[in-house]
Amino acid sequence: MTSQRSFAIKTRILSAFVLFLAAVTALIAVAAPGRQGVPVQRSAKSSAAAPTQALPARNTVDSADRSAVSRLQTNQRHASFVALDNPLSFLPAVPYNPGGSGQAGDFRTVAVADVNGDGKPDMVVSNFWSSTVGVLLGNGDGTFQTAVTFTPGVQNSAIAIADVNGDGKPDLIVGIWSGGVGVLLGNGDGTFQPIVTYGSGGVQVSDVAVADLNRDGKLDLIVAN
Repeated sequence: MTSQRSFAIKTRILSAFVLFLAAVTALIAVAAPGRQGVPVQRSAKSSAAAPTQALPARNTVDSADRSAVSRLQTNQRHASFVALDNPLSFLPAVPYNPGGSGQAGDFRTVAVADVNGDGKPDMVVSNFWSSTVGVLLGNGDGTFQTAVTFTPGVQNSAIAIADVNGDGKPDLIVGIWSGGVGVLLGNGDGTFQPIVTYGSGGVQVSDVAVADLNRDGKLDLIVAN
């Protein structure tokens, strides 16, 4: 009786052990695919990145960007060097007589254009008190010849240069202080014809400008009274 009971106890212990091993085996079987899946995911990421060959291209772009930034920084340093060590400067002013009276306030405005067709910029000056226009032909090297004066007969307070009659020769437009504008058609050689005046709708003209305002291909005058 005692031996049978002992055998039954051993049988139960063995059965329990077998069940425990079965459970452990099942857990290992379930956990194994999970552990294998991690390398697979990493491999998938690697294989997804590898075909794009993104790293060499990005390195090229980064290299170009770094080169551009380096050039910009170099230019900025150079600009700072120029600004600090080589400030913009000019030679002393060279005065010219505009052909007026020399009275205070005589000279009013100046315009620059090639009025004699030699390809060199010339200066045209409005002399208020002397009622003249001074033309200083340019030598092309920053210097100018002695002023030649024209007498429109009005106190001109402003001046502009434009080809208002379409003949290819620069003309003078002067503002008349007492009111109106005057046009001196150019001869193309630095000389001008007698003045023709037009009303400006006001007095004390302070500025004149020329532009095609209505897009008809013809120049119009704008006057500040």
